[in-house]
Amino acid sequence: MQVIGRETFKQGDAMITLTKNGIYFSRTAVKYFKLQPGQYLFFINDDNDWYFYKTLDTDAFNLVRKDGGKSGLEIMSRPLARMLIRSMKVKLRQRLVLTDTKRKHGNETLIKIGE
Repeated sequence: MQVIGRETFKQGDAMITLTKNGIYFSRTAVKYFKLQPGQYLFFINDDNDWYFYKTLDTDAFNLVRKDGGKSGLEIMSRPLARMLIRSMKVKLRQRLVLTDTKRKHGNETLIKIGE
């Protein structure tokens, strides 16, 4: 659990939704994992598990505001969304929980995408 200002965020409430146009990160995911517009995320696959981590590499996927709103963030990439949907065998618009792991890639913590 993490307290930011007057709000409390639980990791289990941090989710993404896979859409046909990309990946939407919930407000809780944004706050809990300290995601910001303009940050880049790199996605990796380890057997059947998917992870992402923050990176400075501009070749990674860029986080942007969802329709100019102030809540969640989005990665606009149909190919990435399609690849995650197919490889994880999930449905379109299904919510997936994000889990902080102890695994590292360089100095960055891997965040697991789960069901």
